[in-house]
Amino acid sequence: MSKRAQVFARVGASVMIAVGLGCAILGIDVALHGAEPPLPSPEASLEGTLEPGPLTASPAGEPFLYGEVRVADQPGPNAPHHRGNYGEPTLDVRTAGGEVVRVRFDSPDAWRVDSSQRDDVREVMSLARLPLIGEVDTERRLNPPFHVRVRALRPGDHVLVEVRDGAALRTYLGERGVHEQLHAHRESMRWPMVALLCVLALVSVFGGVRLLRLRPEAFAPEPPDLA
Repeated sequence: MSKRAQVFARVGASVMIAVGLGCAILGIDVALHGAEPPLPSPEASLEGTLEPGPLTASPAGEPFLYGEVRVADQPGPNAPHHRGNYGEPTLDVRTAGGEVVRVRFDSPDAWRVDSSQRDDVREVMSLARLPLIGEVDTERRLNPPFHVRVRALRPGDHVLVEVRDGAALRTYLGERGVHEQLHAHRESMRWPMVALLCVLALVSVFGGVRLLRLRPEAFAPEPPDLA
């Protein structure tokens, strides 16, 4: 029994030390590079509004140019049963100067939005008559009501895009000023996050080392009570 306890203790200590080192590495990265990458500079980005184009019927909200549709049996964007991109990802963006630039947008799940209310959300009891997702199989894994979430680009939407060779590397939906405010807010949590990660690293490493340094006698079974 003591041998098994020693093995479990060593495995647990190794895991604790690994977690502590991971927290330390993450804390150093956040301290050096910030909580998230800064917005692309005006010289390295394209900002403007989307031009009209072929529209795709949407199961929630207005028809869109390009977007992502998620279906789940619980609210929120996490753990969707179905997720698919629809529409044409290559779109025209008109800048403030009147120039029209063609951009191939990245996947919608990587877009940064200017509000938590940006997505179109709908709750339904059946998907049967909804466009794009009417054939999604829900019998085995989902229970109604179904939560449909759409994140999409539509004509007239304002976008800020980091572009390289005509392809979007990062896409921000909304005005630059709003995203700069959101970025500043997240950066204000940078050093509290670093402090928390450092504490977690110290506690995990210290606890792991203590477990590794326990002597074999600590795992010996207690002698029977002869009283």
